[in-house]
Parts: sequence; C-alpha cells; structure tokens
Amino acid sequence: MRESNMDLKLKACIENVKNNPENDDVLIKAIKTSAEMKAFDLSLKFLNQLKETSKDFFECNLKLKDVYARYWNYAKECLKNGDIEHAKDFIDFRFKGGDFTYPRMFKPMWNGVDDLSRKTLLVYADGDLSHIIRFAKFLPEIKKVVKKLIFVTPKETIKLFRASGFDFEIYPTSIDLNSINYDFHLPLMSALKYFNAESSYLKVKDEDVRKFRRLNLKKSNYNVGILTKNLASKDNIEMLSSIVDIQLFSFEKSNFGELPNLNIVKENDIYDLAVAIQTLSLIITVDDVCLDIAGSLGKKTFALIDSKNNFRAIEGDHLKDYECVKPFVVDNIDKTFVYLKKAVDDYRWTMREAYLLSLIEELKNKKYPSDKERQESINYTMPFVIEGLYECNNWNIKYIDEALKLYEKEYEMHPDDYTTLGNIETLRFAHLGDESHYPEVWEKIIKNTNSPDILFNYGCFSCKKKNFKDFYKYYPYRFKKVITPTKYPKLDKPEWSGDFDISDKTIAVVFEQGYGDIFCFCRFLPQLEKLAKKVIFVTNKGCRELLSESFPTVKVIDDIRELDTLGFDCHIPLMNLPIALKIYPDEFPDTKSWLVANEKKIKDFKKYFLKDKFNIGIFTNSQRNHFQRYLPIENISPIAKIEGVQLYSLAIDKKDIELNYFDDSINIINLGKHFKDFSDTAAAIENCDLVVATDSSVLNLAGALGKKTFAIFNKKLEWRWFDLTGEDVVWYKSVKPFVAKELNDFSYPVNCICEEIKKLLK
Repeated sequence: MRESNMDLKLKACIENVKNNPENDDVLIKAIKTSAEMKAFDLSLKFLNQLKETSKDFFECNLKLKDVYARYWNYAKECLKNGDIEHAKDFIDFRFKGGDFTYPRMFKPMWNGVDDLSRKTLLVYADGDLSHIIRFAKFLPEIKKVVKKLIFVTPKETIKLFRASGFDFEIYPTSIDLNSINYDFHLPLMSALKYFNAESSYLKVKDEDVRKFRRLNLKKSNYNVGILTKNLASKDNIEMLSSIVDIQLFSFEKSNFGELPNLNIVKENDIYDLAVAIQTLSLIITVDDVCLDIAGSLGKKTFALIDSKNNFRAIEGDHLKDYECVKPFVVDNIDKTFVYLKKAVDDYRWTMREAYLLSLIEELKNKKYPSDKERQESINYTMPFVIEGLYECNNWNIKYIDEALKLYEKEYEMHPDDYTTLGNIETLRFAHLGDESHYPEVWEKIIKNTNSPDILFNYGCFSCKKKNFKDFYKYYPYRFKKVITPTKYPKLDKPEWSGDFDISDKTIAVVFEQGYGDIFCFCRFLPQLEKLAKKVIFVTNKGCRELLSESFPTVKVIDDIRELDTLGFDCHIPLMNLPIALKIYPDEFPDTKSWLVANEKKIKDFKKYFLKDKFNIGIFTNSQRNHFQRYLPIENISPIAKIEGVQLYSLAIDKKDIELNYFDDSINIINLGKHFKDFSDTAAAIENCDLVVATDSSVLNLAGALGKKTFAIFNKKLEWRWFDLTGEDVVWYKSVKPFVAKELNDFSYPVNCICEEIKKLLK
C-alpha cells in the first residue's frame, strides 16, 4: 500500500535525527514537523533529546515558542477528551505555550520522584480562580506524602479552603515567597501528573447555609442559582422564570431590568458564593468559577458549555471532573434554553419525588410515643405524600403498594379507624382504578368518619360514578380539608346555599379555583340573576373584560376589596352555584356557549391568520404542574405536518423558540405573545377553525365560547371528567374528547385527531 505524505515526512524526520543525533537544527526541525503533524509523543521525544544534547538550549528554546503553544493546545484537547495520561506529559507547557504565569522560585520544582516525607512542599496556585478551585482537590492527597505542606493562593479563596478543612499553612499570593522556608515547589495544576482525588471536597459552614436560607429563600419555592455572563437574553431568563414555583437567583448584576422571580445574590467573596450555591436547589452556570465551586460542593448543576471549550471533558450525561454537573453544549443559545427549561422542570419533580419517598420511609420506620400519634401522623402525612407523588409525572405503582401496606397494617391494628380505611379506599379508587368497593364500603366510611379530606374524596368519586346527589353533598368539604384546602376569603355576610330568598338582595359570587373553573361555572350567572336583585362576580385577574362583555348585567370585579365599596348582602363560592341552584351536571342547560368575544378584537386578531389555511389554535401544558395535563408540545407535531394546516399557539408563556425547536420543518405561529388578557385569547380562538388543547384554561374557554375543540386527555383522568365515552365531554357540547390508551403515551389520541382533521379538510 502506498504510504501517505505524512508518514513519509515523519520517517524522514526520524532518519535525519538518527543520522544527526546532536545537531540542534535537525532536532528543532524534527520537533516542529512532528508537532505540526500532531505526532506529539514523537515531538516530545525529540525535545527531550534536544535538552540532553544541546550546548545552548536557551537559544533553542526561543525558536520553539510556536511548538510549545501546540503542546499546550494538545494538553487542553486531552483534558477535554478525558485523556488524562497524555495530558500529564504536556500540561506544564501552559507556562511556555499559554498565558499562565508562575513566580520565580529559588528552590527546585518537585519532579514527582523525590521523597517528600521529610520535606516541606510549597504548592503555588497557578491559573485563574476556576483552575484553582478545580485543582485544589489534590491538596489533601499531597498532604499525606509530605512532612509539611504550604499552599499559596489568592486571598479571596482562603476562607473557603479553611471552611473545607484544609489544616495546613495557607498564605495569600501577595506574600514574599522568599520569606517562606520550603524544600520543593509545585504549581497546583501540575499535581494532576502525580495524584488522584475526589472532586467533591469543598465545604461551607452549616450556620452560614441556615442564615442564607432564612434571609433569602421561601420554603415553597424551587430555588435555582444562575450565571450566564451575558450569554443569555432576557427572553431566555423569562422562559426559565415561567416554571411553576421557581425562584431564580442571579450571581451577577442583571442587565435585564426587573424580572419576576429573579433575585440578585450579593456575595462579598468566593466563600459567600459557595454558601449560596450550597443552599440553592440547582445551579445553572457558564464555564466559570461558579461551575467549579458547584461541582466541588457536589451540587447538582446544569453547565452551559461552549462547543469550542478547551478544558471540559464530557463523559455520558455529566462532566468527567464532576458527576453532579450535566453539560448543555451551546451552539444555539435559544434552543439550548428550551432544553434547559425542560431539564430544570424535570429535576424539580425528581427532587420533589425523592423528598416524598423519604417521607414514606420515615413513616414506615419511625417509632411513635403512642398509637394515637402514629395514626394521626400516618393519616395526615401519607395523603400529602400520595397527592404529591400523583402530581409527579414519574408515577409508579410501587409507591402505592408501599402506602397501602402501611395503611393496611394500621387498619388491622385499629379496625374501627375509618379514616385509615378511607385512605385505603382512596388509593384503590383514585390510583389503582379499583372502584369495586363503591358505594358499599364507602357508605360505611362516611357514616363513621369526620375527616373532611375523606368526605371530600368521597364526593369527588361520587361525581365520577355519576352519583351527583352525594357529589353535591360532600364537595363543599373542599374548604375544610386539612391537606391543601381550597382557599376562600373570610366575609362578614352570610353564605347562600339556596336556603333563603335573595330576590331583594345583592349576592357576591366569589371565584375560588382556576381559570378553567371560572369559565365553566360562570354559565350559572344568568340563572342566579333571575333569583337575585343584583349579582356581583368577583373573578381572577385577566378575565374581567371578557366576563363583563359576556354578562353585561352582572357587576364584574377582579379585586375583592371592591366588595366593601359596592356593598352586598350574601355570598356564594362560584363552584357551589349548581349545588344551590340544584342543577346536576347531566341536567345543565343545553347552551352551546355563554361567553362572548369582543367583535373589535376578533377583527384585530384576524390579521395574524392565514386565509388559505385550516387554522388550528393549540394549547399544551409543557410543564409538569400536574401530570394528567402534561403534554410537551412536540407531541402534536403530526398535526402540524398535515397539508393545509397552520398551527397557532394560544399559550401566553411561550417564547417563539419554544414552539418550533423540535422540528425545523414546521412553523407554529405564536399568538400568545400578543395576549394581554383572556379577552384577547377569546378573540383569537374565534378566528380559529379548530382548537386542540389539553385539560387547561384554554380548553374550558374554547368550550364556553362554543368553539369546535378536540381535547387530549391522559389515561388517568381527574374525577370531574366523569364521562368521556361520547362525542362531547358533557360540560361542553363543542368539545370532543380523545383519551390516551397508555399513561403518558399520546400517540393514539394525536393520531385520531389527525384523522378527524383530514376528514374536516375534505
């Protein structure tokens, strides 16, 4: 086989050196040629030969600066690829071929061979703060082989190293090195050549963590530290801050102005930064000292790594240096932040699930002072745990089995404890799908328990079983629940439940839950108006204009403080209206729609729609605020690819890049960025030929507008969707249900919707 030009050149080099082993010019040429051809091991061999044979190596050295730069670049490439063995041979060229500096020392550099057991070694921190934090992990290992260790490092790092338990002499780099007695010296990064060490070595004081938590964190929030060094845009940060319950803490002064859920961390030194990192739930950072502090603390970190980075070796789903650091290689920052947002939301649920599972273990193993305390603890904590796990997307039947075993053990010991029995049956009904004990066992439970949570659960299950009489009787217990009760304001006027005449009274209807419930249950306002002198509707922010337009004779307000000014005689929670009016869900008035979009806004939004397309408004829940409603937008891509179809996002919290990152061949138009409130959403919906949505406010709004809608449901359904077997969802005649056959697998409903759309296009 014919040899390549490269092989021939290298052979010529070797032959020339063999024939002229002490000729400086021949060796220099061989060193340069082999380095240019990336035969670095051979080049280094020639360099070592030059050192031994040259009578004026200093002069030769000046001619090799470009080679040393190649060596250093090769060392960085080896580090990036995780090839530590080769990196060891070339890492010291950072001083001759890189921009690293090192002070002049008057004692020899340790060569890794001389015995240090009776010697003093001075380790000098070379490189920037990131390098120092990364490589200081070797110091505890070095201390094991020396009589005395002295570490010279920038002043701002000393407090952190002291807190980490470094019990040897540490001096700032400002010290006069001539005043220190030592036998050998070693650049910190060169310790890589001789030692191995665990990455997680940093520590901070517990009392400082508690202080930071007390002064800065809210218990209910998921707290994330972030450092982007101007890599991210304002849209990128807003995308992250839209995650449910998240609180962002920036480690740099923000140039985005004031943003919701964004705080600035004020740190005085590296130690304060480490305290903040240790206290927060998750860190997002560029390649900076923040990354190395987080990795060295063992803190879960998402790292934004430049695709041209020179130093970070990636091994599987983490950095080779730090298993706790997951890299996100940045080519397109906007797309990277979409993936980052999904990863942050996933990790949020992973953390929550781990916490809840730890509570199960604690309940199983905890010793209680008395039977009563054990029963109270289990019957309070376990439902909280189960409700939390149920919201997690990674729902697993084994968790239910663990909970059932615990409950059943309690019930065997206390067969008269009907609250425990109620929790057992709740698990069977809601989470295992075993409805065989309804209503017989449940009738026994509700007669013998006063637990508002159990009574509320029975009410919900009664709705699912179409026993609306018991549903209406027990659903009001939602306000009395111990675990996550429905919030309702304290009002000093009587609550109306249909039990007294209101023909001469002003009644205030007060919203209590989400926007979807507002749109669904406001349908009863006209019936209420027939009974009352005047109706005031207290609604949530964002839908006052829509509701005022839809119910012109109802006084609509979105600030409950206005009630005192307007005056009222009685009040009723919004979702109690059908109970007071004695109208069961299967007897609702056959009204196609009850909400009305503004005509002017409908015309204004018309300009965003393509005339030659079948225009579909879409809404998917891409965050896991409840797994029953969780549907990443990429799942509906088959719909976008139907010829003649154009999709429009109706979500207000989506950036353009979030809608199309998964497939460059489609283009979802972002209408949501133009919405100021739900009157805008309603106007956009009216311009759509069809709406496709998951269980959400938009689904309920489209149904209340009477817009033809295809609803996508997960296999596990919330109790209120009690009948999805027909052509509509009962609550809305214009909404057709499509239900997944397997949990979290939406291929079946999406494929069915595609077929339905194709029929509509014919």
